[in-house]
Amino acid sequence: MEIPWFAWIAIVAIVCGVTVEIVKLALRSREKRAELSGGSELRGILEQSNASNQRVAEKLDGLETRLAAMEKTLTDIP
Repeated sequence: MEIPWFAWIAIVAIVCGVTVEIVKLALRSREKRAELSGGSELRGILEQSNASNQRVAEKLDGLETRLAAMEKTLTDIP
């Protein structure tokens, strides 16, 4: 099974978009950690980070589902 060239464009765009969002989240998390210096504040940051990680994981699951649907569509085309 060979993936057409235009499908690679979509796949690369999705991967790049997810990577950019992860880097943005990491930079925001780093900035927040630098601003705060307390145990309870750190706990709050960790909870926010966990929530962000869960949202990213949900987005990745959604992207994976969409990508699987695209692959199925492309393989069904004669």
